[in-house]
Amino acid sequence: NAKLLQREVTLEDLEAMNADGDGEVSPLEFIEHMLLAMNKVDRKLLDQLHAQFDRLDADNSGGLQGNDLEILTRNKLEERRERALTRYRESLLSNNREHLRGSAPQISPTTL
Repeated sequence: NAKLLQREVTLEDLEAMNADGDGEVSPLEFIEHMLLAMNKVDRKLLDQLHAQFDRLDADNSGGLQGNDLEILTRNKLEERRERALTRYRESLLSNNREHLRGSAPQISPTTL
């Protein structure tokens, strides 16, 4: 790792680091490339971290702020509310069906 940190960076290195192909190596691209080269992380872990960031960036601003957490909290509460309402509606329908079955007149073959 020390050798890698002290080694001169070449044009080929810059091209390899430039993940998005925009001709400029961002701090993120540099750090990711170096961590991969030092075997500190693997691509799968980096992809998982990027996916986690994307999930947390609720307003798609490209950065994380307090309002992202507010949006995520609101969304979670709404999902829980919807699940609770669905369960409640299903229980009402189930109880209603049971009630209807129980109150229907019972016809036996002897009464016909």
